[in-house]
Amino acid sequence: MVMPMPASPGQPAGKLDPLIERLWRAFREQLVAAGGFSITPPCEEYVRRFITDGARKLIKSHAEHHQVVEAEENIRNLARQMVEEARSENTRILSESVFFTVKSRLCPLWPFC
Repeated sequence: MVMPMPASPGQPAGKLDPLIERLWRAFREQLVAAGGFSITPPCEEYVRRFITDGARKLIKSHAEHHQVVEAEENIRNLARQMVEEARSENTRILSESVFFTVKSRLCPLWPFC
């Protein structure tokens, strides 16, 4: 079954759960593209909350398609920066410390923080 995209040109962001999944998928795809970095369960929880907060802001503001695309790129940027931070620590595991270090560097990062 194909899931409908949460936003199409000229339409608001859509429903929360598909939007959260779309953003989470963008984050995970970036980890795969970087060569298969893994994420600790606590770090995953922080990232998921971060994504959920951003998705809620998108829904609340009736975000347009281009804004959802921008949010996707911003979450990919978070993932890229987390990968770089992990590499600088000579690990392929994204931990909570990696998340908080990168978050403090990137925020404000619309619509997440």
